[in-house]
Amino acid sequence: MKNIFRNLAVVSSLIAALAFVSCQEKVETGETAFSMVDTEISEVLPAWKSTGSATFTLDWPVAGEKIAITSDASWLTDFNDRTAYEISVTALLNETGAPRTANVHVAYMEFTGDFTVSQEGASTDLSYGDFFRSDSLYILGYTQFANDSTKAVLPVDNVIFGNASSYRYALYEGSLGASELSDEDAIAKLNADEAAVVDKPSTLFVLDFEKAYTLIGFAVDQENNNSKVYRESVNFKMENSAEHADFEGYESIDNISQAHN
Repeated sequence: MKNIFRNLAVVSSLIAALAFVSCQEKVETGETAFSMVDTEISEVLPAWKSTGSATFTLDWPVAGEKIAITSDASWLTDFNDRTAYEISVTALLNETGAPRTANVHVAYMEFTGDFTVSQEGASTDLSYGDFFRSDSLYILGYTQFANDSTKAVLPVDNVIFGNASSYRYALYEGSLGASELSDEDAIAKLNADEAAVVDKPSTLFVLDFEKAYTLIGFAVDQENNNSKVYRESVNFKMENSAEHADFEGYESIDNISQAHN
């Protein structure tokens, strides 16, 4: 009788093992597939060092397989696919004076795809071109500055391309649009403004949230020719900001600039 029960136990164990194997064999897997969604980085990157990204799809990735990203363009660097379904690439400073475009090749196993990256050209002529950063201009935030945690901070880096020998810029309260202030008027305003920043590559402006400001500036070459005036509207929203205790790269700035009328 004991042998009967022992045999039944062995049979039950075998049935359970077979059921487990059967279940394991029924685990469904799909076919691996990779493709680029974007055939180009949608926004043309600015002339200074900047980063853009293109999205891709990847179904049923294979363990250990990596996405290979290459380009023949020496001005493209920092290829990165660590962000989910995005490939980012950084374009170096473009000092050629002309726009440029490059192709990025992407491969995953036997799958391949490509996307293009376009970048604006930095001006080598003071008659056109921007001399201040735009997209990467700010570290949005507020800080315990001047004993007031409700102030926004606008770091500004002056970036000169071409043959500029000096520059001047300022942040004004209110909106100064192109129709309200011509290039000639803006240059005259800055030249007459004793509070404008002159020949200082970096500064921190402290301003109020929910208030309109305009950053304007221009450059001058060695023959005293003025560049086109740069303008940017600034209006910080507190709910879109993040607190920063310090600002990397601005530790050595002694002079803090204020927005003014």
